[in-house]
Amino acid sequence: MQKIIELVYWDSCIFLSWLRNEHRPNNEMEGVFWAVQKIEKGQLRMMTSAAMRQEVITEKIGAAAEEKLTAFLDHKFVNLVGIDYSIGRLAGQIKNYYNRGPGKQPDRKMTDLDAQHLAAAIVYKVDAFYTFDEGKKGGLNLLKLNGDVMGYPLKIIKPPLPPQLEMGLNEIKEKEEKH
Repeated sequence: MQKIIELVYWDSCIFLSWLRNEHRPNNEMEGVFWAVQKIEKGQLRMMTSAAMRQEVITEKIGAAAEEKLTAFLDHKFVNLVGIDYSIGRLAGQIKNYYNRGPGKQPDRKMTDLDAQHLAAAIVYKVDAFYTFDEGKKGGLNLLKLNGDVMGYPLKIIKPPLPPQLEMGLNEIKEKEEKH
């Protein structure tokens, strides 16, 4: 029997953080690096929208980062998906729900690209949607939509830490709580 490999969806901000080698709080980048290793070893499958490339390249990441991105996207466990009718339709519904409907939040907007990313993840039934998007640029906090995107039970999380690092951090927290 063939083992089912988890399928995760990467939001554009995950790619940008990885390509820029950002310093993020709480060892968050370790989760990204661990995911990259798992993808390269065939232990994790990743997908994203083809629109991600446009979003990332417009951030002027530099030639070396573009080459790194291209090589990674060519990996057999990485899938780029286009925006077909079903994704486009659902993306429009998601955007309307959060910008005009019952999910509307004051001073926050669902962007076209965020709606497309969420719709693609829902249509392809991914196991998890990885993002760092907390709505700091005026958009919606995607992490707060975890478990309920317009009624769809999409798991939206930051890339999980490697088990050994998470165990070590938990031990440190427990020691700090005792003192």
